[in-house]
Amino acid sequence: MKEHVLKTCMLVLLGGTALIACSPSEDLSVESLSQGISYTDVGSIVGTAVSNGYTCGAANEVTPSCAAGSTASDLNYSWTAPYTGRYTITATGSRFNPVLVVTNVATGAVLACANSGSTASSATVSLSAGQKVYLTVDGNASDCGSFQLTINYATCGVCTPRSGCYDSDCVHGLCQQIYACTPNQYCSSGTCTCRLGYTC
Repeated sequence: MKEHVLKTCMLVLLGGTALIACSPSEDLSVESLSQGISYTDVGSIVGTAVSNGYTCGAANEVTPSCAAGSTASDLNYSWTAPYTGRYTITATGSRFNPVLVVTNVATGAVLACANSGSTASSATVSLSAGQKVYLTVDGNASDCGSFQLTINYATCGVCTPRSGCYDSDCVHGLCQQIYACTPNQYCSSGTCTCRLGYTC
């Protein structure tokens, strides 16, 4: 798989000769898939605005199974799950209905295809730590537009408590905050105990 770096180019006129000057970008890499589809690697970012994109003018490289006959342009991303668990991935469009496709890199299997018919399409998938997926933001028919891609934890997987105040296998702080004792409690010998003077 060949890796390329996105470049910023400009046309420069020098003595009546047209030259093209390019400088590489440092924060985005684009790789070519075996299917000939290009994507941008967004690492393992979780949260709102993992990416903001604009599909108009992009290539039509993917035809989603949940948007039959679509000829819309699309943008593709590579994302790696930081922890084992369930993730909700949402593409929110601005005045257009985005179609979201989640594909397992290792097998090529489509894990989810979401087409809500509104300005936001979401899919929830179960992933293992380090599992890589492709995220495609497409459209119905020939629709295109700007969108925001968001990825959030649906559940914390291995962080689900089995004993004690939180699961000792939990390595992610967000999961510990979810499953730890409430502010009115403290952890004592693996049990959440009400603080003196508080109602629990």
